Amino acid sequence: MSPEKQKIADRIKHISQAGLIISFALVIVLQLIPDIWHIEWPQVVNSIIKNTVITLFFLSFATLLVSSFWSTDDEKEERKAELKEAMQEIREEEIQKKRKKTQSKEEVACPLIDVNDRQREAIIELLKRRITTHEKDVTRFNRSVVYAYLTALRAAHVITLAKTDEDRDERRRWIEQITGLYEPQNEWAHFRGDYDEFKTTKKAREAKKEIENILEKFR
Repeated sequence: MSPEKQKIADRIKHISQAGLIISFALVIVLQLIPDIWHIEWPQVVNSIIKNTVITLFFLSFATLLVSSFWSTDDEKEERKAELKEAMQEIREEEIQKKRKKTQSKEEVACPLIDVNDRQREAIIELLKRRITTHEKDVTRFNRSVVYAYLTALRAAHVITLAKTDEDRDERRRWIEQITGLYEPQNEWAHFRGDYDEFKTTKKAREAKKEIENILEKFR
């Protein structure tokens, strides 16, 4: 590539980098303003601003990606790392914002019964390790895994029975509380509706064995 074309490529690269930085800064600012000044953006304005920032981010990202082909190998790796970090931070901001809006601030009492303190702590740690995220949303829990472990807890007779929709909501909120994952509000009814249809699957049987091992270990 000629020096003149290299300068143009470098200039495009720098502009795209600036676009990424600006879009990232806008995401932070727009999320801080409502929290600090208690401003609620109108839905239309919020949608326009969000779409503009997202467009700027991905346009800058695409431009930087293309211009990076003319960079040295070291520069390419450095840019990849920077882009990955920027995207991860934006992703984390979105996750925190969604959790803040969705999760209840009221603490839910632990529904485990007939267990000592060590057993209770070990079971909760097991749930935190085993309950995975939803395949399409890392802020949500995998409901099938949650059902498997709730089935196992019920089979082991170490959890109170959920007799009403309020009880079922408390089970969901407890899972959200201990895992940091959530179920969107439009899925709450599905969680309640499927709650009493637990099936003793292979995963549930394996989960029951894990729980029984904990109960035996810390008896």
